[in-house]
Amino acid sequence: MQTKTFTKYNIAGGITWVMFTTLSGFFLGTIPFVKANFELITVGVGIISLIPIGLTLIRKQLTI
Repeated sequence: MQTKTFTKYNIAGGITWVMFTTLSGFFLGTIPFVKANFELITVGVGIISLIPIGLTLIRKQLTI
């Protein structure tokens, strides 16, 4: 892929990602349940994102 093409797609993807996450945060922040339990939801998302790492480490330990 040429640098010019890559740069166009990279910028478009970056703008899309920033807009999506910003708007998601804005709209989720207007939901009372999310507002009241934001810390719990954040910890839950953090734990869920660590599960694949843990599973990978366990699988590597079992194969050794």
